[in-house]
Amino acid sequence: MNSHILATLTVTVPIILLIILGQITRVTRVISDGGLQDIKKLIVNVALPAVFFQTFLTIEVDPRYLVLNVAVLAILTVLLLAGYLIARLPLWGGSPATVPFLMTGFEFGMLGISLFGTVWGMDRIGAISVLGLPHELFIWFLYVTLLKRRFGGETSPGATLRSFVSSPIIIAIFAGVILNVTGIGAALSPSLPGQALLRTTDLVGSIIGPLILLVIGHGMRIRWSAVVAAAPLVLIRGAVVVAMGLFMVPWLIALLGLPPIYQHALFTLLILPPPF
Repeated sequence: MNSHILATLTVTVPIILLIILGQITRVTRVISDGGLQDIKKLIVNVALPAVFFQTFLTIEVDPRYLVLNVAVLAILTVLLLAGYLIARLPLWGGSPATVPFLMTGFEFGMLGISLFGTVWGMDRIGAISVLGLPHELFIWFLYVTLLKRRFGGETSPGATLRSFVSSPIIIAIFAGVILNVTGIGAALSPSLPGQALLRTTDLVGSIIGPLILLVIGHGMRIRWSAVVAAAPLVLIRGAVVVAMGLFMVPWLIALLGLPPIYQHALFTLLILPPPF
């Protein structure tokens, strides 16, 4: 068997098996719907913050990341504007209002991190984590604001800011960044408390991939009528993001002189579905 095919199967088969295992836990009721919600809380409030904290604590600060962040914000904004244009097409029945919000945004935390870490290794998770901050800024301050305004939710800047600064993921990112740029993290790392902290975040972060894939499998309920209804938007979004990825990502990474792993990170981001 071709070595490339074998390497691909070695990575993808465990992902598929974990998703199937998640479905089995639902059918056999090993994990109840209530238990699934608790697992999601564990992922969002503990495991993901641990990964982001360690990543931003130890990552080498590089001004080229700023360009990547601007690129991610540009991609998200272009997709949102494209969504408003595509919503005018006579394809959506009675729900064109949802189209812009399904055209932009990516399920970064609950899917992107686990897939990237499973395929490329958790030790290289920093490549996709640097894309997380601009994505979170876009989601919290533009996406959620427009979504609530469209569907009648609270849209005050104060409420949005409070939700943003109280998010465990955001707290972890900024804590890691502050300790990194001030040099405190580098000073603490060689010490026993620093080593213990890093080892703890390593252990907590290592559960993300399997847990998220189990959650996805547990919650996966396919209705073919829904698949048919969603197909036009899925195909349009897929075509747009793949075109952006093929024409923009290699050029951008080459221009910045970054390692290929950042190209893989951007591609991973682009193929993710909208936020759950």
